This record gives sequence, structure tokens and C-alpha cells, in this order.
Amino acid sequence: MSLVKQLTILIILLFSILFAGTVLINVHNSQVYLQEQLASHARDAATSLGMSTTTALTEDDTILVETMVNSIFDSGYYRSVLVEDVNGNTLVQRELDVHIEKVPDWFISLFPLDTPEGSALIMTGWRKLGQVKVRSHPGYAHLELWRTSLQSSGMLFIVALITMLVSIWLLRKILKPLHEVEAQALAICNRKFPLQNKLPAARELRQVVDAMNHMVLKVQEWLQTEAALSQKLRDEAYLDAVTGLANRSYFDVQLSALMHEEQKKFQGSLFLIQLSNFSDYNLQQGYESGDELLRQVASQLRIVTQDIPNSLLFRLSGAEFAAIVEDTTFESAQAIAEQLSRTLAQQHWLGQVENRGVAHVGGVQHAGEADVTEFLSTADTALRTAQGKGDNEWHVIDEHELKEVVIHGVTDWKKILEDHLENRNLKLHFQPVVNVSDMHQLLHYETFVRLPSPEGEDIPAGQFLPIAERLGLIPAMDRLIVETLVSRLDSSKSSNTKYAVNLSLASLKSQDFLDWLFDFLSRNPLRARQLVIETMEGAAYSELKAITGIADRLHQLGSEFSLDHFGLGFNPFGYLVSLKPHYIKIHGSYIRDIETNPGNYFFVRSMTNIARTLEITVIADEVETENQRAKLQELALDGIQGYLTGRPAEMSRLP
Repeated sequence: MSLVKQLTILIILLFSILFAGTVLINVHNSQVYLQEQLASHARDAATSLGMSTTTALTEDDTILVETMVNSIFDSGYYRSVLVEDVNGNTLVQRELDVHIEKVPDWFISLFPLDTPEGSALIMTGWRKLGQVKVRSHPGYAHLELWRTSLQSSGMLFIVALITMLVSIWLLRKILKPLHEVEAQALAICNRKFPLQNKLPAARELRQVVDAMNHMVLKVQEWLQTEAALSQKLRDEAYLDAVTGLANRSYFDVQLSALMHEEQKKFQGSLFLIQLSNFSDYNLQQGYESGDELLRQVASQLRIVTQDIPNSLLFRLSGAEFAAIVEDTTFESAQAIAEQLSRTLAQQHWLGQVENRGVAHVGGVQHAGEADVTEFLSTADTALRTAQGKGDNEWHVIDEHELKEVVIHGVTDWKKILEDHLENRNLKLHFQPVVNVSDMHQLLHYETFVRLPSPEGEDIPAGQFLPIAERLGLIPAMDRLIVETLVSRLDSSKSSNTKYAVNLSLASLKSQDFLDWLFDFLSRNPLRARQLVIETMEGAAYSELKAITGIADRLHQLGSEFSLDHFGLGFNPFGYLVSLKPHYIKIHGSYIRDIETNPGNYFFVRSMTNIARTLEITVIADEVETENQRAKLQELALDGIQGYLTGRPAEMSRLP
């Protein structure tokens, strides 16, 4: 808890104690005063009545005595009036039940008023005729005490509240420089070095600010000296002036040399890294900020590759970077691409980039046969595939893909996709999602789409969906997928099993597509209950308000809404409360090494605990081994999906 909050709570506590104590003292003093008034009132009434009834008792006129008692008692100010003869026999007695209106019972119990008895002798000369005993009624006194308490409490409360608010305001004003010191320290961590020109009045705080300013100046001086020394050591011909990485010329030289070296066959990987919306960033933030972002990215890339042997980094042009790593396998290339993507995504949370989508990574593992041009073309295809997956995604093409992938131009792809849409020619593959504890218990099927190819090999979605999105064909493609799936369900008479379909953000942002989807589901209520609409977590978070409305509408129609690729964008978990998806599917990057990576284990455990509180199902993606399943079962996840549950495949009949 911050110092300001602690002092504020202390002030409120002290004022509360002071207020309560003052009110109690005032009420107690009023209580004592009113009790004395009641005693005096009873004595005076007894004396007066005793003198008035002397003559009546001398003449033994009891009726007159009673009349006098009634005249006094009926005023309502007395609890009891008693007239006794000299022997103590009751001559006249009147009593009134104590009933106090407009005063709370708890107040009467907390501040009771005693009613002392006032008495007077009835004398004629020196002869005693009798005695009068009177008790005052406490009702009016309690009412007066209650009114006095309310007035004094209200006045004291107003005064205390005003004084407390002024005190808190003064406290915050005095301690405001501490917030500025904190902001200055955070700015230093982000390699910004602001100075505080306005010094606080308090001597101790002024010394702290002076010390921070002095440190900022020293750090700036040190960095400038180091930068100047580094600049002298660089070879200007092969270094990028902005980032300090090797430039495009050096990249071309190194790649050509590695791939044409006769004595050693190149068995490495090439990675292309491209920042998202960098031109927009330059326009909004300025080119100086853009250059700073490039330097930050370069620094992060160095951190990732500094422990990888035989690795080189380059800035090719604009917002595009490259990395060459020798002696890699397809698995290690995937691990490097994942680490590059995850590290760069953190730029958003460090405050360097406003948008959550920071960069994409495309990689290719050298097969030993491709030349430089083909190698670069395939790496570019991998990059475009990663861009099609969503924000901060990566994709690596292995040797098998490199040999068989067909590189099409945009015009060719447009004709291919339009022909498939027109002929409604696509294939659906399905992968089971099962219970983590009982793999025989099916949760649902994940739907995958393939395009038949003239070459005989189906084209996976990762190759054509990014291009379809760039060409504006993705809503039509998503519509065809949903219609094809529902048609298959109708022909198979399936009515129980659920099927998940992943829709792109472009489709969910298209009002025409949404109008069609909602109308289609409303006309097919049975099938709507079998559909689970998925979308990438990054897409949902970037358009949270709109996606929340879509999820609510889908729920009304009987369909479920869920999040895929969860955890990739480091988004805060709070938005799940409003979105409330049916399930979240944790990205495979957190599952792949969950047995050995404490960070991944902690993330999955934390996410599972939060989801369980929100009653959200948790599914792990890309589960391939029994060891992974055992670890996930230990964490009490709900379901798993991956090669361990079965590879995506066609089904002749849907269950």
C-alpha cells in the first residue's frame, strides 16, 4: 500500500475517533444536565402540590385532592403522582406508562435517563397530614436529548469532513513529488531521462529530487560516452546507422557465402522479422520515436540471440529485420521463432508500442537444395503465413514444406481462391478435443479447412487464408466453411457433438457477415447449439467491446463463443470477466516444454485458477506427449488438443 494511502487511512481513522469521542462527550453532558432538570422538576412539582392540598386534607376533602392531582398529572410532564396520608395509605395515585415517540430504542438504551423521585410533606402548622411523591416523565427529555445529539453530530460531522478533506488534499500536494520521482525512475528504465525542474518545498523531498536529477545527468553522460565509443568501433560500411545491426549489404554477403560454401553444407535457418504498422507509428509518433522503437527492437533481438552460437542479426530495410542461425534443426528453429515473437510482443507492455500487435516472425529451415532467391521467397511466404495467423504470431516452414510448397503470385492466388469459392470446393478436417483425465471423453471437434490442389496435395489454411484476408475474401471463405460444416451435420443427422470453427477478425468486423451469421443460426437452432465460434485472443482483445456484443448474441442463439491462441499477446486477464468465453485454448508455446519451463508452468497454473473462478473451461493446445498430459492433469485443466489426441483428418460421417 502506498504511503499516501496509509496516511489517508490514518487521518480518516483519527478524525473518526475524534468525531465519535466529541459526540459522546456532548451527548453525555446533555444527558447529565437533563437528568438534573428532571430531578428539580419533580421536587418543585411535589412542593407545589403539597402546599395546594394542605387545606383539602385538613378538611378531609379527598375529591378536591384528586382534582388537584389530576390537573397537574394531565399536563403530561409526569410519570407518577402519589398522595399518602400520615399513615402511609394511598389517597390519590396517578401513573403514566413510559412511551417515548420519535426516539430510537437503541438511543434510549444507550443513553438512559433516570427519573428521581421528588417528595414533599403536607403540613398544617406543626401537624403532618401526609406526603406527596412525584416522578417526572422522561419522554420530553429524551426527545430533547435526541434532537440535541442530531444537531451537534451533524455540525461536528460537517466540520470534521471539511477538515479531513483539506488535510488529505494538503497531504497529497506535499507528497506529489514522490509520484514524479517514481515516474522519472520508470522513464529511466525505458531509456528516457527527464529532469525535474520544479523542486518540492520540503527539504527532504528536495534532496531526493536533486539526487535523481544528478543520477539522470550521470546516466545520460555515461550512455553518450559509450555510444560514441561504440560508433568508432563499427564498420560504417556494414552497419545500420539507426540500430547498429548489420545492414542489407552485409546480409546479402553472408547469406550467399553460407549457402555456396563447398566445404560445409549450410544446415541453418533464416528468420524474417517485420514490425506491424510501423509507417503509422512514424506518422503518429514521429520519425525520432520510430528510430527509438527500431533500436529497442534491435536490443531485444540481441538478447534473444546472444546465447545462440553462430547467429547473425540484420536490419534489412524500414521495419524488417533478419536473423541467420547456423546448425539448427526444425524443432530448434521453431523454438527460436517463438522466442523472437514472444520477446518482441513485450514491447507493447513496456510502453514502447501502443498497439498489442508488435511484430511477426517467419522462418525457413534450409533443405540443402534451394538457392538464395528461392530460400528468401520461402522465408517471405512463412512471414505472410504468420501475419495471417494474428497478432505477434510466427511460422516456420520445414524441409518437407520447402520442397513441396508452390509459390504463387497474388494474381494466381486470387483466381485460385475465387474458383474454390465459386465451386464451393474445400475440404474439412477434424481434430478431437478430449478430457485431460479421460481421453475417451470427447469435448468437441476442432474444424480445419484445406483446399484441394491440382498437384494432388491439399493446401493447408496457413498458406491460403492470409492471402484471402489480404484480398478481402476472408468473410466469404468463413461463410463457406460454416455452411459446409452445417451441411455435413445435416447429412449425417448429427445432433449432440459440438464443432469449433475459428473465424477471423476481418469476418467479425464485417457487418454483412455478422448479419448473415446471426440470421443463419436463427434459422438453424439445432445446428447453432452444436457450433462453437472461436477467434484469436488477440483479435478479441483488440476489439473487446464489439466482440463482447457478438459473444452475447451468439449465446442468445444457442452457440458458444471461445478464445483460441490464448496467452500469446500478454493481455491482462481482467477482460475475461466481461467477455466470459465458454473456454480458452492456451497457445501451444506454453505447453511444448511445460515439464521443464517453470515460467510456462506458472502461467498455465495461474490461468487455470483464474478461469476456474470465472467458470471458464481451459483447454491446452499442441499436446503431443503423455508427459505433457500428465503435467496438465496435475494442473487440473479441462481438455487437451494436439497430436496426442489425433491428427486432423477427414471423416466420412460426422458423429
